[in-house]
Amino acid sequence: VSQVMAGGVTGSVSVALHPLVILNISDHWIRLRSQEGRNGQVIGALIGRQEGRNIEVMNSFELLAHGQGGHLLIDKEYYYTKEEQFKQVFKDLEFLGWYTTGGPPEPADIHVHKQVCEIIESPLFLKLNPMTKHTDLPVSVFESVIDIINGEVRTGEIWGIWGIFGEILGILGEFGTF
Repeated sequence: VSQVMAGGVTGSVSVALHPLVILNISDHWIRLRSQEGRNGQVIGALIGRQEGRNIEVMNSFELLAHGQGGHLLIDKEYYYTKEEQFKQVFKDLEFLGWYTTGGPPEPADIHVHKQVCEIIESPLFLKLNPMTKHTDLPVSVFESVIDIINGEVRTGEIWGIWGIFGEILGILGEFGTF
């Protein structure tokens, strides 16, 4: 089993997450669940602004993906079409990373993350767990970690945990910087 999370790594970015993003992801998951009658994984893009190490995730949109050989493959043609559309409406926003649903990061997420790394160099990864029984908001954000192994630079294979938002996003309509 490959390592999914970088141990002992602290986040190096400050992220503000708008509630709209959480609502979009929840809506995406609920629609899939009601249409297919099962708890499925959803995948989407995170958009917003970045100034230096300060990131503001302001919106999101769904991505198409299909299974192949036991892995999810992002439909990149669909992504580029959606990117062109959102840039027409939100000229000042950029693609910051991706989201999915489920429990803690797992090796299957690495496969998707590598695909996103082909689009942007160091994407954020947000994971929302809609099935948790905890009262805290079940959202975690991870940043890509550049790792040097045997003199080779690798990115997109492990993440440093950046934060869990439960205690900070208390009131709908406000967002916190972490």
